[in-house]
This record gives sequence, structure tokens and C-alpha cells, in this order.
Amino acid sequence: MRANLATRYQRRQLGIGATLVVLSALAMVGWALRVPALTHLGLDTHLKLLTAFTLLAFGTALVLEARRPGRRAARALWAFGGVVGALSFVGDLGSAYFGIAQTGWEPIAPNTALCLALIGLTMSVPARGPKGQRLGDVALSLAAFLAFIALSGHLYSVRALHGLPGFGSMAMQTAVAVLLTVAGARSSGPGQLLSRDDAVGRAARRLTLGAPLLVAVGGVFLAGQRAGLYQTEFGLALMVTTSTALLLGLALWTAHLQARATDAMAQRIADQRLALRATELVRVGTEPSEVTLAVAELLREHLAIDACYFSQVDEARGVVRVQHGSSFGGAHAAEVPISSFSPSTTADVLAGKTVVNVDSAVDLRTADRYAAHYGPLQLRAYALLPLRRDDQTVALLNLRSSRPRVWSAEELALMHEVGEKTWLALESQRAHAARDQALAELEALRVDLERRVEARSAELKSSEARFRALFDASPISLWEYDFSEALEAMRALGLPPDALERRLRADDALVATLVKQLKILATNPASLALFEVPDLPTLLKLRPKMHLAATVATIRDELLALHSGAVSYAAETSAETSSGVPLRLQLRLQLVPGLSGRAVISLIDITAQTRRDGQLRASLREKEVLLKEVNHRVKNNLQVISSLMNLQAPSLPEEARAIFEASQSRVHSIALVHERLYETNDVTSVDFGKYVHSLVAHLGHSLDGLSRGVSTEVAVDGVQLPVNQAVPCGLIVNELVTNAFKHAFPAREGRVCIGLKQDGEKRLVLSVADDGVGLPGDVRAHRVRAGSLGMELVHTFAEQLDARVEVLPGPGTTFTFTFDRSS
Repeated sequence: MRANLATRYQRRQLGIGATLVVLSALAMVGWALRVPALTHLGLDTHLKLLTAFTLLAFGTALVLEARRPGRRAARALWAFGGVVGALSFVGDLGSAYFGIAQTGWEPIAPNTALCLALIGLTMSVPARGPKGQRLGDVALSLAAFLAFIALSGHLYSVRALHGLPGFGSMAMQTAVAVLLTVAGARSSGPGQLLSRDDAVGRAARRLTLGAPLLVAVGGVFLAGQRAGLYQTEFGLALMVTTSTALLLGLALWTAHLQARATDAMAQRIADQRLALRATELVRVGTEPSEVTLAVAELLREHLAIDACYFSQVDEARGVVRVQHGSSFGGAHAAEVPISSFSPSTTADVLAGKTVVNVDSAVDLRTADRYAAHYGPLQLRAYALLPLRRDDQTVALLNLRSSRPRVWSAEELALMHEVGEKTWLALESQRAHAARDQALAELEALRVDLERRVEARSAELKSSEARFRALFDASPISLWEYDFSEALEAMRALGLPPDALERRLRADDALVATLVKQLKILATNPASLALFEVPDLPTLLKLRPKMHLAATVATIRDELLALHSGAVSYAAETSAETSSGVPLRLQLRLQLVPGLSGRAVISLIDITAQTRRDGQLRASLREKEVLLKEVNHRVKNNLQVISSLMNLQAPSLPEEARAIFEASQSRVHSIALVHERLYETNDVTSVDFGKYVHSLVAHLGHSLDGLSRGVSTEVAVDGVQLPVNQAVPCGLIVNELVTNAFKHAFPAREGRVCIGLKQDGEKRLVLSVADDGVGLPGDVRAHRVRAGSLGMELVHTFAEQLDARVEVLPGPGTTFTFTFDRSS
């Protein structure tokens, strides 16, 4: 209210100041250009130049005060006008009584000069305290009185009122301007009688308005008398009667307004008491439902209505939850759907608009449903006041009356204010309760967390003690490193992983810089013994000397692994003791969980083991050479035997020669195995594919199978067989292929297929098949004929392989041998 009042005063000051500036500026232009119409401003008197100049200063000061009160420039202008008026007043008196001449300006009338001096000097000096303010009111009132007397003299044509004998006259324009200036000066804010924003100020302003009205009435009746409309006695009686009626009307109007103000003040006091009582109920209440019930009952009594209650709006569920059961004709439901309201009411409530119904029996929104819904509940008038939070309706204050009722804006505003404060207080109580509960839970969590932290700290201390004991007592060299600074330096390079790895592998100086940033936090006695140093400081001093090229390369690989996100790293590296003894070390790095960049490194001295491994590898190479030599000699011996048998064969009978040739073929198949073992680096297994290719080619050549049109197909590429399985398999192939060449293709062409394939993880299947005439029936039934040494040998070699033998039905002959690969 104070802010609105100040704004109104400022607008009034600005308007009056602008008017004075325009009037005085017109008069000054008229004097400068010698235009009588501008100096007279439509009247028979003219505004003096010095007066116009002073009024221009006053108008400018009012404009400045309206823009920003208390400005020094405005006070300076007030002081200037006051000094001009005071000097003019003294000059007028001096010229008349003491012979003191004025300036070359046209002299200002003494009553005008006195008014200007009173206004200017009063406004230039701030009033201090009540006495100073009353003195200013008296000075301004005196200036207004003088101007009012002069204006009355002009209206009644009484020279003695607006002029003094021997002095100049106050112009009518000047009188009006002085009255405007006083009105503007009195608009400087509350505190002055006519500027007070209360019943006293309003009454004073209305009664003050009677004075110019009476003067105007007198002027009108005087003009009628001069025009001959009536005589003096009738005009005087008429003027007195009219003035009395005017004064009585002003007094009655003031009394009426005062009564309204008194009633409004009493209503405001009652409203304030209601608000205070509601605030007290909310403050002392603890249960939200009891608070809403008490406040609603208080509001119901204040409005003298039938029911008042709060209801909570749950827009998400589409229901309205009544806070307590106050209704007509029975208990109100705990929840009602929002859709039970009319669409317009629902839309207004959800939009935050107050819904008012004066009489539901005649209101267009409810008249058609009054008999069915509102009549049985005796609901004639109601108001729904939405309570909002975050642009959403969260509750309603429901006002109900069983009689038609007009809801005033003041009542609704008061109810809405009390409802908002009540609901806000309830939400605050709920928030405080939730906060207290949360604080209690947090306190319980804090206590539990502290207990856990204490237990965990004790456990960590125990673990640290155990770790430190194991760390120090370990026979393995253990180191605790901090890689954080080196890793941070690597990240600061801003390179992707591939580029960083290339940079570190190419820049040994950068790796050396990173090595210097590694921090050794602790080591155990085993490390001191390993590097032959008495203590850790000595070890740290000798560490650069003991870092070989392999050591630096290992540290580089460790940093790259940790930078890529690995949590462990293992490698073998080399180093030297303090005395220069070379060491071969097995290194393993493991990051410590929860500690960024911290790692434990273990070093195991494998120098002796490496030396033994070297000796074993040398011994193994020697044995491999010996085995190759043995295989070579066995192969040569078998070839000698084969050659001797070949030399002996021509001197034998035909039947014995065939037996010699079969034996010679078997010896050759065994010699091929030892030849393959000699030609390869592996002395334990044979590439069975290459072996079978050589064997079949030899058999085809020796048995003249190729010349008879018998072809061979080998499908055993990439299969490695140990020697103990390669020899039986080779002999089986030798017997079956020889038998096929001799007996399967009598005077015709054919094909022999040899295959070896994997059947599962370790199982192998060897197959020898031909498309010849096939075997006799007793062999198909797995019986060996008497005198068939080849078939007997095939089954004997199969038993050595622990193989399952199958003879598949024709055409032709197919033998399969299924066995497990030996380790």
C-alpha cells in the first residue's frame, strides 16, 4: 500500500511540475517575442517575467522530485525560487517605505513574492521532526491562502483582495500557479495533513474542496446579479442557501465515507484477528487433520456459512480426497473422482481459477442438476478456492451455504490467503516431520556406519599388520610401488594408446624420466638380501646402477599395461646385484584395490633355474641328435637287410621269392618311419600323410600297380602320429594295399583309397578301401583263413593299436580301424 501511495504522489508531482513548466515557458516565450497572448494566457492580466522564471524553477524541481526524491538539484531550484521571492518581497517593501529601488525587471507584487518565498524556502530546507513539519505545513498553507484570496478577488472583481494599495497586483495565472505548486509540494509523501492516506486525510481534502466551490458559487451568483437576473437580496439569499447546502452535502458525504471507512477498518480488524487465530491454530497444532478441522470451523464461523473444509487434489489419480467429513445430509466420501465435477469446474479448478456459485438453483452451470444433486444436499451457494504449488492445484478450500449467497472479493481473498497459509503450514509440518524422520534415519545410518567403519578400520589394521608381517617375513622379494605420478605424466601427454606405445618404445629418455617418477614405498628384507645391500636407502641409491636395459624395458611394459587398464602384469627380466652379479628374475605386478596407482611387485630369483633350464635344453638337443642318429642307423640297417633280401631272392624258388618280397616290403615300410623321423626335427611323431604318400608310391612302383592302371588316393594330410602308432598303421596300410594290388584287380583297372581322419577330440579312424572284386565270405565274417599271413598280421597290428576293426560291405573292400591317439 505504501508503495502504491508513493507512486500516486510521484505521478501527481510529475503532472503538476510539467504543467508549471509549460505555463511558465509559454509566458517567458511571450515576453521574449513580445506576444501579449502568451503573457496573458487568455486572461486580462499578464504573468510577470521574473514570476514565470521562478515558477519554471519550481516546476522543474517538482519533476526532479517525482523522478527521484531528495535530489540536491531539486532543493537548489527550490532555494533559488525562495531567494528570488524573498528578495522581491524585501525590494517591494523597501521601495515603498525606504526608497530602495528594485532591479530592472518588472517588479513582482509583494503578495506574489511572499508566496514564492514561503514555498521555495520551505521546500529547500528538509523538515526535521514534528515541529519542523508543522511549521512547513503552516508556511505552505499561508501561501495557498494568499493565492486563494487573490483568486477570489479576481473572481469577485475586488481589487483589494488581489492587489495592495501602492503595490502591484497578483495575476490570476500566478494565483492558479501558486495553488498548483502548493498541491505539488504537499504531494511529497505521507505525514502532512492533506497528504495522509487515511480517513482524516480524505476528510480534510474533501472539506478543503468546499472553499473553492463556495468561491465559485459566489462568483456565479455575483455574475447573475450583475447581469440583472435578480436583485442583491435574492442573490445573497440564494448564495447563502446554496453554500449551506453545499457545505452540508460535503459534511454528509464525509460522514458517510467515514462510516464506510470505520466499517472497513472493523472488518479488516476482524479479518486480521481471523488470520492471527488461524496462524495460532496452525502453530500449536500437531496433527494435520485436526489443524484443518479447526481452521475450517474458524472460517465457517467467520463467514456464517454452513460448511467449510479442505480437500486434497490428486491429479495423477484423478481423485479429490476430503480432509475431514463436513457435508450436507450425511458423511462425505473419503475420495471422489474429479470427473464428478462439471467439465468447466474441473478445468477452472485445475487451472487455478476460483469457482463461485451464488445460487446453484438458477446458475446455468448447475440448474439442470440441482434437483438430483445439489437439492438433496441443500447446497445453494458454494465457492471452490484452489491452492497451488508449482503451477499445479494441490488442494481446495470448499465453502458451502444452504442459502443463496454473494461471495465478495474481499471474503474470497481472505479465505484464499488463510487457506494458502494453512496448507503451506501443513506442508511445512509434513516436510519437517519427513525431515525429522530422515534425520533420524540418517543418524541411525551414521551410527551404523561409524560402527562399521570402526569395525572395518580394526579389520584393516589387523589386515595391515598381517600383511606387513607376511610382507616382511616373505622369502620372496616384495616391493610396494606408487605408479600414480608416472601414470599422470603419461596421461598428460594426451596421446592415444597406440601412439603412446610407439612413443615410449622409440624414446628411451622419456622412459628414463618416467622411471625416476616411480616411488618405492616399502620393501622387505628378502629384497635387501637379493640385491646384497644393508638397507633401503642404500638400495635406492644403487637402483639406477642396477637398472639394465631389460629392467627399463620391463618397467616400460608395466607402465603401458597399467595405462591401458590392466590390474596385473607378469614377465621375466634381468638385473644386477650391488656387486655386479647378474640376476634373472620372474616379476609379477598386482595393483592394490582401492588405492590408485599403488601396486605390489614380487621378484623371484630364477637365475639358477634359468641356468638349469639351459643345461637341460642343451642335453635335450644332444639327445635329439643321438636319436636322429639312431633313426638314421636303423633306417640304414633296414635298407641293408632289404638289399640282402633283394640279392637273395633271385636264387630262391618262386613261392619263397614271393614271401621274401612281402617281407622286404614290410621292412621298407618300417624303414620309411625311421627315415621320416630322421628328416624332421620332431623325433617323437611322424607326419602320417607324407609317410603314406611315400609308402603307397613305393608299393605301386614295386608291385607294378601303376602300369596296370591301378590309382591311389591318400587323404591323411596334417595328421601327426607317435612312433608306436605310426609303425602299426604303416604295416596295416602296407598289407592291405599290397593285397589290393595283387588280388583286387585281376586284369582290370581300379582305385585304392587310404584315409585317416579325426573322430572327436582323441579318436582316429584309419580306412583302406578299393573298388575291386572283394573278399571271400569267411573273411567278411571276420575269420582269418588258415595260411593267410597278411590278414593275420593286420589283426595283430590292430590289436597293438587297440583298434576296433570293421569290414564294410561292398562293392569292393573297405577296412576301418578306430582307435585312440596315444599321448
